[in-house]
Amino acid sequence: MRLIDSIKTRNLKQKIKLKEAELNLKMISMVESMPSFAKDPDEGLWSVVGDNYDEYSEKDILTLRKQAQTIYYTSPLARGVINTLVNFVIGANFKIVPVDEDEKIQAYWDEFWIKNKMDMRVKEFVTRTLRDGENFLRYFDDTKDKPPFVRFIRPSQIADASNKHSFGIETDPNDIEKIIRYFREYTNTNGQQASEVIEAKDMMHTKILVDSDVKRGLSFLIGIIKYIKDYTDWLNDRKHLNKIRTIFNLIAKPTGASTVGNFANGFVDSTIKSTSGGSQSFNKKLPKSGSLIGSKGVEYDFKNLNLNAADTAHDGRSMLLMIVAGTNLAEYMVTGDNSNNNYASAMISEAPAVKAFESWQDFFSHPFKDMYRKVIMDAVESGTLPSSYEKTISEWDIDKRKSIEKKETVIVTGKCEIIYPVLIHRDIEKETKSLALQNEMNVTSKKTISAELGREYEIEQKQLIQEAQEEEMFNMGSDNNDE
Repeated sequence: MRLIDSIKTRNLKQKIKLKEAELNLKMISMVESMPSFAKDPDEGLWSVVGDNYDEYSEKDILTLRKQAQTIYYTSPLARGVINTLVNFVIGANFKIVPVDEDEKIQAYWDEFWIKNKMDMRVKEFVTRTLRDGENFLRYFDDTKDKPPFVRFIRPSQIADASNKHSFGIETDPNDIEKIIRYFREYTNTNGQQASEVIEAKDMMHTKILVDSDVKRGLSFLIGIIKYIKDYTDWLNDRKHLNKIRTIFNLIAKPTGASTVGNFANGFVDSTIKSTSGGSQSFNKKLPKSGSLIGSKGVEYDFKNLNLNAADTAHDGRSMLLMIVAGTNLAEYMVTGDNSNNNYASAMISEAPAVKAFESWQDFFSHPFKDMYRKVIMDAVESGTLPSSYEKTISEWDIDKRKSIEKKETVIVTGKCEIIYPVLIHRDIEKETKSLALQNEMNVTSKKTISAELGREYEIEQKQLIQEAQEEEMFNMGSDNNDE
């Protein structure tokens, strides 16, 4: 019975295949029988969109990073874009301020900051991330009673020689965003190839311009490299064109020379020079650009070069605008040319750039906060720093008209505040007068004004009441003294 069933199943499969073949033939004949105007001439070149999304391979990532690094060091445009971002995002007044008010925590963080030269390292942190698309910051904690020191590791060194873990990063099999460890391949001080495994807790990896489930980042310059190269080539072509314009277009027309040989003889030097091999005649060279030499039987005609290339200026600007579009910066920030801007146009063009700077500041706040939290909380876990501290709070009692101090226990949380440089320098006098006028017209509340000026309304009101009561008590004391 089993044999009979298997034979029946095989026959059924063959019938199904024959039916499919017949249907395919019918479809082909139907398409072939269609009139030409109903056919799409490039139908065979079409492909389904969205079904075959592939990430960059490790080789692709390495190639793109090298291109970004090369163009950063060789192109003023690329270097200017990255440096502009770094200058506005970090600036000169960047600070990481501990929220905890304990003196030991503040001193420990100050020691870490000075020990690792963080004033310069934070700028390098942002530069590396934007230029390379990622950065790897490694923590070295040799002693538990002192802050750790940190060092950058080049992205090219993060690789797994055994090819067991893609991109040199081992992740949880069920969660690609959960990093377990990193693999490093490098050349040691003896010039030998070495390998090491770095646990995730000892490394901070920051990546940009990729999804959260992608292991490695992409440079900020990816996408505009092509147009930077095209613009550079365009400039070189313009340079060569200007050189060509200065060259005489010299045409020699033989007169009375019936053959090529007769024409060539017109350039033969009549002076005979003796050499070791005997006498030899030398041909005169054709005149160089800028010189005029007359020869018997030869007429020279100068023609202007027909090089009307004024429209190429539009090509150069189009390339620059493509670069600008890929950066979200104002055009003058990329080109360095602010000659066509007035105050109003500059304010409008800066708006997208300011939003871009604020977005990058918000992005980099997260790794900087993670850095602070790790440094402080590791010290708390090792016992170097206390897990809590006593804080004295002074509050003004409105009824009693005096300050009341009390103590409370605060748990160390490892939180901090990130202070970035001011992006827009406001005219505080004009802004305050405008807000005061709006309040007089009953269109803006005092609480909204406080928020616009960056102050806490409740805190400011308590402070105003306290100052008024203190001034009243002072005046009463002055009156009593006068009596």
